[in-house]
Amino acid sequence: MSSSRLSMLVLAAILALHLLAAVQDDAIKLAQSGVKDDVIVAWCETQQVTSITAQDVMRMKEGKVPERAIIALIHNAAANRPVA
Repeated sequence: MSSSRLSMLVLAAILALHLLAAVQDDAIKLAQSGVKDDVIVAWCETQQVTSITAQDVMRMKEGKVPERAIIALIHNAAANRPVA
């Protein structure tokens, strides 16, 4: 693998991690600010995430994100995962 391709993959991974952290943070903020579950679920359905870990799920659960919203993010991650 060329060094430029490797650099691009590393950059993409870093960007993806940053975006996922932002989505988690936003979901937690929405939940803790009293936004209705249906609104949070609808918002989660629009997010372009590609990966959700068990730690991500636990963090959002601790942040009081509704389970239906977490499920929506998991489904989005599966649908948006790049095909190898």
